[in-house]
Amino acid sequence: MSSAMLQVTLAVVMFLTTAIAGFIPLKLLRFLNKKHGADKKHGKWLSLLSCFSGGVFMGTCFLDIIPHIK
Repeated sequence: MSSAMLQVTLAVVMFLTTAIAGFIPLKLLRFLNKKHGADKKHGKWLSLLSCFSGGVFMGTCFLDIIPHIK
């Protein structure tokens, strides 16, 4: 496998991973609201999971993308 093909493949994998991590809080909130109705605890969980998904984006950027910029 060529270097360019490997980079493209890994870029797609990183994009999909960060996109999935970003959508987890929204899907979980919809699930919890359907099951239990709107609640203050759900807002707290959404906030915590949003912070987690933001950390995934920042971690991807700082640990993988920025060191490769020339």
